[in-house]
This record gives sequence, C-alpha cells and structure tokens, in this order.
Amino acid sequence: MGPSAQIELRLADGRPGDLLLEVTGEPLVHEKRREQRIRVYSGTSLAAVWSAREPGEFATILFGHTIADRSVRLRFELPDAVSPTELGVSQDSRRLDFSFYSMRLSTLS
Repeated sequence: MGPSAQIELRLADGRPGDLLLEVTGEPLVHEKRREQRIRVYSGTSLAAVWSAREPGEFATILFGHTIADRSVRLRFELPDAVSPTELGVSQDSRRLDFSFYSMRLSTLS
C-alpha cells in the first residue's frame, strides 16, 4: 500500500447522502517524478484515483452508501511518495507526495 493519510470528519446532520469532496494541493514533482497518484477511499470503497502533475483542485463524489452514520472516513493512499534525497534536490529523507492546502465537503442537490 505505501504511505497513506487518514481523516475522519463528524457530520452535524447525520447521514447526508452523496457528498462532493474538493481538495486543493500540490504534488511533489520533479524531472525524475513527473506525477503523483492519490487513491481516495471513502470508508473501504475506492472513490477516485487522482493523477497530480501540478498544483490545483481535485474533486470526486463520495456516494452516500460509503458514508458511515454521522462521519466520513477518508483515506488517501500515496503510492508514489519519494524523498527529496532520492530526487537529488536536498538532504530531506522524508517520503513526500502531496501537500494538502484545503479540503471541502458539500452536499449534492
């Protein structure tokens, strides 16, 4: 699986049905690593695979049946994480992939 990040968001209004997830962020890209893939899971269901080549906005629909009662459990798998040391750009040995700047959930009408 590789590196991953998880977050659980509590919902004020119970189970809302389908939701739109919007994320802004920036991938760690370099001539040796031209893109970063992000696999997005809602609960245990794969919701999207994003291919990030530059900073921007990424979005997917989270279907209501993947949302637990009163909470959204998101997991982001980052299979292309790489350290700046591996890329030859610094001595930073942390495995990095994608910088999340913002995340927004909204109901679909």
